[in-house]
Amino acid sequence: MFVCNMMLITFFLVLSIGIPISMSMGITTLVGLITGGHNISVLPQMLQQATANYTLICIPYFILAANIM
Repeated sequence: MFVCNMMLITFFLVLSIGIPISMSMGITTLVGLITGGHNISVLPQMLQQATANYTLICIPYFILAANIM
């Protein structure tokens, strides 16, 4: 519960400073990993596993195809 609260506080704090949402989500993720006791070197492995799902890879290409049409 502590990690969740810390992530929410960090997210809204970083947003209130004026940092864009995408950067705020990245900073919040790093704070969550650090406060959760995880090693930061796990992040690239988690990202690689998340992009192995072909359905998620197809979504940006469908959007691109719709914009081209």
